[in-house]
Amino acid sequence: MTTTAYIDVSGKDEFLSWDPNLYGGLWCIYVPQGKVWKPDISLGNGFKDLKELGSDFIQVYITSDGNVLWKPFQIFESKCNLDPTYFPFDKQTCNLEFVVWSLDIDDVKLLVGSDGINIVEAMESNGQWDIVSSSSSDERVSFETKVIFSIKMKRKPLFIVMNIIIPIILLSILNIFTFQIPADCGERMGYTITVWLSFAVFLTIVSASLPKSSDTLLSFQFISWYNLALEEQRSLYWLFKLDSYQDRTINL
Repeated sequence: MTTTAYIDVSGKDEFLSWDPNLYGGLWCIYVPQGKVWKPDISLGNGFKDLKELGSDFIQVYITSDGNVLWKPFQIFESKCNLDPTYFPFDKQTCNLEFVVWSLDIDDVKLLVGSDGINIVEAMESNGQWDIVSSSSSDERVSFETKVIFSIKMKRKPLFIVMNIIIPIILLSILNIFTFQIPADCGERMGYTITVWLSFAVFLTIVSASLPKSSDTLLSFQFISWYNLALEEQRSLYWLFKLDSYQDRTINL
């Protein structure tokens, strides 16, 4: 999952406090993040590499009483375990897990702020997903703490329904009309095989659009291959039926 966001990181550093009266009433300053000590917070479930948050041009806000506010902005690429069982009507939950990489809980303890995670109302819409809800939490793992931001998303099924599901339903309806063709008509077998080949070719084409997973079987795939198997059985049935009909005709 690719997420563009910034993080509010705040804390207190007693070594960065001063008396404003000694500096002409100066009570706050901005310092480049590379000039100030800060915990090495990183995205623990990153997809590509492990790197420091923010960049050199980002400023850290420091007040005279030692309060520090840091807002690193970044494009986060995180791993997300998907469960596509109910594709294309599935819901997925993806996490952003932030940890302090080299310091344990006795040195730095991460806690979720009061604002939690804030999804901007004016964010750009996505053609495949809708955000259902979001949450944040902090937990202790071994000798470290981590902050987890969770985003629950729902897939938009319209494209899959119009381009995959409806054509399969129409092909399934064509199977029913096999029984309307007279047994003495030679087109029944050809019609059945044509529908079966249409199923097979169509499933081969749309397989590239389906989520690739060997851990779970998509219910959509199960239904599609079930229909294909029924069509194959129907083809074999009419093949033996036609052969039996021809034998009776010759005997007569």
